[in-house]
Amino acid sequence: MKIKIILAIIFGLLGITSIFKNIEAQNSSSEWTSPEQLFLVTDGLRSNYLSVITDQADIVYSWWSTFRADPNDLSVSEPKSRIFHSQNITGDWRSPNDVMIWPDAGRMISVLIDIEGMLHAFSATDCLNYTTAGYDQALSARGWTNIGCLDEVGLAFPSAVQTLDGAFYVLYSSADNQSYRLIQSNDGGSTWSAYKTVLEIQDNFLLGPMLAVDQKDRLHLVWSIGQAPDAYPPIGVYYSRSDDGGKSWIPPVQLGGRDEGEPAIVVNNDEVHVLWNGDVNKSGRYYRYSPDAGETWSAIEVLSPPSSQGGNGGLQRPPAIILDNVGNVHVLLHEEDALYFRTKTNTGWTAKQALYNPEVMKGVEIFGVRLAITGGNTIHAFYILETYDFSKDEDRNNHIWRVFHQTREIDADVAAPIPWPVQTNGEVSVVSQTDENPQINQSISQNVLEFSDPGIGDQADLRQNNPSTPFFWGSLSVVLFLGFVILIFSISKMRFNRR
Repeated sequence: MKIKIILAIIFGLLGITSIFKNIEAQNSSSEWTSPEQLFLVTDGLRSNYLSVITDQADIVYSWWSTFRADPNDLSVSEPKSRIFHSQNITGDWRSPNDVMIWPDAGRMISVLIDIEGMLHAFSATDCLNYTTAGYDQALSARGWTNIGCLDEVGLAFPSAVQTLDGAFYVLYSSADNQSYRLIQSNDGGSTWSAYKTVLEIQDNFLLGPMLAVDQKDRLHLVWSIGQAPDAYPPIGVYYSRSDDGGKSWIPPVQLGGRDEGEPAIVVNNDEVHVLWNGDVNKSGRYYRYSPDAGETWSAIEVLSPPSSQGGNGGLQRPPAIILDNVGNVHVLLHEEDALYFRTKTNTGWTAKQALYNPEVMKGVEIFGVRLAITGGNTIHAFYILETYDFSKDEDRNNHIWRVFHQTREIDADVAAPIPWPVQTNGEVSVVSQTDENPQINQSISQNVLEFSDPGIGDQADLRQNNPSTPFFWGSLSVVLFLGFVILIFSISKMRFNRR
């Protein structure tokens, strides 16, 4: 009997080992790392906007907002809006801190970093706000300068870029959202020009502009138009370019039509790539490309299906698009409760690769996706996932917002980071990426979910590769094995007592 018990234990352990090897193989086979939860938003607050940049030293800077579900709800003690900031240095995330607090509902932020390592942040509440911080001081609210007001405007989406010669350009909406304004600084933000009106309409509303700059210092602008009186639905996606620092612009080119909006843009020399969303009625994610700085355009490519073909998703903040150093285009497509990655090479688009499996966690919606690249060949994906709070009912006030981060390697050239030179006692020294910075809080890196490789394909493939499945069977096998061992010992004990 003892031999049978020992054999049962051995075979049981072998079974458990094979099960967990299978789970480990599924997890390690994914090209994407397991999601890291950077932040959790509860208690009647929401979060649906992300801003991410990188620098020459391969530091990743991320900002996200929290705001009241109802700005006028006096029962919520939190400020109407906060901006949180975190940094990824040599693979470790520093503890996030609320570095900006707005008295009203301002939550849109655009950030750039100059050649001296100074961060310049622009946000809009009842004016166009501007503040700066050194890269090594930005994790503390005290590291940011007092917020200044560059222009009296209403709630708007600013978009900031920096040219190769160091000039800053910021484009934003007027208070009535019927014109775009452009301001410029040639001295690192110390002084700013009077605004120029870039575009103006009368009957509808200008929405969500995004500005980009190429290697010839040409400005490229995309935007959408919302139908009056509610700025919804969107009725078109448009593009224009300025060759003279915003003084003049080519006539607008319409890229997308009705029920399409929230465009994103990236440029490289003469190449211009634009990606945008369909709204909840149309769904889908759409792409066009210009090889000649916006003079001619490709046909529309549908990267996620519209609702007429079973697609879902709507206006969930602009989709993410980025170029690597060999010219490949990478996009992050957030549908209603799923997230996909695709790459365009010289042979065309890869199939959709899922990052988030909606069957692992009961997702409601995904917002504010972003992409960044470090080391030349490591791509970072960011997104905000809205889920139900399982401890409460499914009322929207009980939803939870989580900020997630994942990485993977891409087929691009490796690029070594360049540490920032800093002033120390009047002398210039170089900060190594491995140096501890006393201004930065302890790092956090917490994998809260283990996702398997969802494979390539749509929802059917996600269900087939649901990582909760092997975990369930593994757990069930452990329970059955323990029950079997207890049963064997019980039988053995009963026979022993009979003797």
